[in-house]
Amino acid sequence: MATEKKKAEELQKRIAKTKAEARERVVKRGLMHFRADEEMMEQLMAVAAYRKLPVSSMVRSWVAEQLRKELAKIDK
Repeated sequence: MATEKKKAEELQKRIAKTKAEARERVVKRGLMHFRADEEMMEQLMAVAAYRKLPVSSMVRSWVAEQLRKELAKIDK
């Protein structure tokens, strides 16, 4: 039983290390992917076209705006 517990603890350490390394790579690259259904993609493209903006720039500005709002809530 002790060996099973030790194996589980070791596995959890390896998982935590892998997650930390993956997070570091994402942060350094500044690249994140997400999935959106077809309808959302069409809507994003339509709004971006209307605003005459690249979709990625528009979404990035939306994320930055929402992030500022969320961080302001945390800082209170």
